[in-house]
Amino acid sequence: MTDVTPRADSPIGGDWTLLSYDQAGVAMPANPPTPVTATFAGGRVYGKSACNQYSAGSLVSGAAIEISMAISTMMFCPPPAMDIEQAYLANLARAATYSLESDGLTIFDPEGRTLLVFTPGIVAQSPAG
Repeated sequence: MTDVTPRADSPIGGDWTLLSYDQAGVAMPANPPTPVTATFAGGRVYGKSACNQYSAGSLVSGAAIEISMAISTMMFCPPPAMDIEQAYLANLARAATYSLESDGLTIFDPEGRTLLVFTPGIVAQSPAG
């Protein structure tokens, strides 16, 4: 089990692996060939977005979170990785609030709908994918 003790620079500081993401109102499992990851540190969030590396500014205040539009490398990947990446990065930019529990991090939009669900740590993709 990964330690989810918050870092001093952010209540959600640390490494996370995406479990599910919102796509048109439906919770989709994140099963790309490469895990989608997020590291919150130093006012930024960065990681692997199924296909490319990304980075964005992040501001956490209480339960509120604001994430700027991400910049990323520009590799092309076939579906489903590219589809997951596009939805993931769009959802990051829509982030408004979050919930931190012992088993993970959930990010919500301004209406309270779940956008992204993470598990603590960087989890390798299982061979079965």
